Amino acid sequence: MDELNGVRKLLEVARHRVSDALQRGEMDEVIRLARVAKDFEAALRNLEMSVNRMADELKAHTAVPAAKEGENILQNATLTELSNKAWGNKTRREWVHQFNSQRSGHNLRQVKGVKYQTGSGRRVGIASARERDQLPFKWFLGLPDEHFDYVILLCQPQSGPMLDFVLPPDFVSRIWSRLSDHAGQKKFHVVQNGGNYELEPSLGLGKINQYLSRIQVVS
Repeated sequence: MDELNGVRKLLEVARHRVSDALQRGEMDEVIRLARVAKDFEAALRNLEMSVNRMADELKAHTAVPAAKEGENILQNATLTELSNKAWGNKTRREWVHQFNSQRSGHNLRQVKGVKYQTGSGRRVGIASARERDQLPFKWFLGLPDEHFDYVILLCQPQSGPMLDFVLPPDFVSRIWSRLSDHAGQKKFHVVQNGGNYELEPSLGLGKINQYLSRIQVVS
């Protein structure tokens, strides 16, 4: 956590220096420092994702009974994967059931995994993530790097109801190429900032409050 805090502090310093240089009208310095700030933002995002993964592995480890030393690593990885997958499957299933019960005639059907399709043939990707103790007010989600008309981001807070952001086709097509990708997956980073929810703040993709629980836009 010290590394995370260190990068956060350096990022704040870089942002302040960008602001100071802007006020002085030193545009070359603004450009240089903005690049530095962007590098710090990318480093912070990567560190947060690493901490998130390690937290999952640690949680799985505490649930594993005593076993042969050589088996623990395999058991930990398997339990973590199964736990996250089972929760994700359950979460998507419940959300789709709720959607279908409210949108009679616009049913979603599962194609495979996180990929769904509307009755009119539009493709829908549904990603889900839980808020972690180590990374409050943040959710890291992923979808295959394929064409989706709609993207549903299911973000579960530590307390309270599920947050479901329904991103429409025009928004999805506008941001898709700007999202980071890894191993054939596009990555979504949702951050709660007070009463606002932002998508990939480091990329400036904007607030997504207006898409919260907007299931009526899916057709």
